[in-house]
Amino acid sequence: MVRNTRMSVLENEEVFLDEEILDYRNEISFEKLLSLLGDDVTSEGKLKTLQFLAKYGLIINARYCEECPDNLMSLNKANTKDGYEWRCAACRKSASNDSSKRISVRRGSFFTDSKLSLNEIIKLLYFWSTNTTIDYSIVKNVTGINGPETINHYYNIINDFCQNFIEKYQTKEQLQGIIEIEYGKKFEKTIIMFERHSNKVKHFISDYSNIHQFMRLIIKNIVPGSTIITQGSQNYGGLSFLKTIFAAEYPNMNITFVDNGNQLIGNHIAEEVYWSSLKHDLQAMSKKMSDLSPTWIYHYYFKRCFNFHNIFANFIVEIRKSFPFDLYHCILHCLEATQEK
Repeated sequence: MVRNTRMSVLENEEVFLDEEILDYRNEISFEKLLSLLGDDVTSEGKLKTLQFLAKYGLIINARYCEECPDNLMSLNKANTKDGYEWRCAACRKSASNDSSKRISVRRGSFFTDSKLSLNEIIKLLYFWSTNTTIDYSIVKNVTGINGPETINHYYNIINDFCQNFIEKYQTKEQLQGIIEIEYGKKFEKTIIMFERHSNKVKHFISDYSNIHQFMRLIIKNIVPGSTIITQGSQNYGGLSFLKTIFAAEYPNMNITFVDNGNQLIGNHIAEEVYWSSLKHDLQAMSKKMSDLSPTWIYHYYFKRCFNFHNIFANFIVEIRKSFPFDLYHCILHCLEATQEK
């Protein structure tokens, strides 16, 4: 009997490129997602989930052994949460290489340290991508995840990822045009400002409770003649007071302040109402999830960057950029590991 050994999760040509993930023809509804994922019980179901993750580049599709990089590892059934693991036939014959005999399918991925099933995590990412509010009972029904603490923990992970997204793309240049400024929770000293037309962003951990410190932040980072949308003017005595003080101290800056975009963009009021509603929902979610740290604004900025369109696909692409998996990358990594020994 010939043993059917898998040397990859899928054929390499089946793995999507970024542009294929973002193609509207491949956009995933929740019903379609459920059809692409397997169950968490059978080996066949777990393999189906792995095939989805490999297709979208969220786990590595084929792995070379780190101890003997000339050898492809095989994907074998295993008594693990994921149902499969990578094994190296050559290392299994050598007692000295015991540690590299078995490698988790999650190794080096976004899912590495997670205790949830891969199925549950993907469903939770989808729920976050398509919802701005949170009801723990609904999340449980959708994902199978039980317990607010666990849900909060994974929203924290998403929050950290969105913060890293900001750090990766923030600019050192001054911002100009229509600038939106958003603040974190009170006393958390977190602030972001970004250009509406380009999404260029600046992120500060700064004490913005003092009006003079806030104004200095503006003159240092925003070009004169710009318009600032801020719903935080109440922190400084209201919009009228902020305008008066700023104009008196920096008359040549010619900055226009508005509380929200409705006052500014008359032809797109519905869109501005939508963004205002989104911010309100995210703020409410943040208050409900008391240990969601540090702030709702990272979630908002990520979704704002993509105009709340196909957030799930865009989040997947950003994960791929942070955890790059391709055969060349794997080979190079293994060769470098060998050279260091």
